[in-house]
Amino acid sequence: MKNQYFADVGDFGKYGMLSYFSNRQINIGINWYLTENDTKTDGKFVDYFNKQDFFACDRELHNYLHECIIQGRRNVNELSALPRYADTIMYDEILNVDHIMALSPEGRDKRLKVRKEWFQSSMDALKKCDLIFCDPDNGIETRSLSYVGKDSVKYVFVDEIKDMIDRGKSVICYNHRDRSKESDYFARFKEVVSVIDPEVLLRVLRFNRYSVRDYLFFIRPEHQYTICEGIDGFVSNKNWSKLFTELEL
Repeated sequence: MKNQYFADVGDFGKYGMLSYFSNRQINIGINWYLTENDTKTDGKFVDYFNKQDFFACDRELHNYLHECIIQGRRNVNELSALPRYADTIMYDEILNVDHIMALSPEGRDKRLKVRKEWFQSSMDALKKCDLIFCDPDNGIETRSLSYVGKDSVKYVFVDEIKDMIDRGKSVICYNHRDRSKESDYFARFKEVVSVIDPEVLLRVLRFNRYSVRDYLFFIRPEHQYTICEGIDGFVSNKNWSKLFTELEL
């Protein structure tokens, strides 16, 4: 759950990236894909503070996240206190199915119902947004993942991305680099686009510090000029380009 490690180095990267779209003529929403707290050590990478490469990218964001850590305010909802995100709609309902036993068809149906209702609630909350950033713990579903398995809450499912696209949204998805071969890893992205809508443009940015994090942009035709202009400006920035690169698929 991000509330236990908010403001680590990955957060600095993604919120800096999103800033390149927050002041354009496009409404941004965030679905945190929050899950219950666990015992993992995510969020330990906070020694980026006071490092010039990071400070030079975005002084205001750098100082604000540092303040959140020092004061123990490691909660994603703190982001809305940063002026640039004051008007950003954020969906923070926790997705949890652990309390439902999945050993029977009835139990699995209940888990599926909880997931569907949670997702629909997120769409209701983010209905005015043109661009939705999805921030699951792990990223886009793997081929072997069960929709009702214990780890399902850590992923965004392809049919959820498609649903958002079909509703007129463009989508950014966080994805943690797995251990598959690079060719297989990239092929998975292309497969997802083919399932969603071949007319959707896919661009992928990689944050390459500490651990590899990828951000997949699924861009509807009517948003391509605005979003691509933001991506181009971001990756050509002399400071951010030291932390992010665009992947050639």
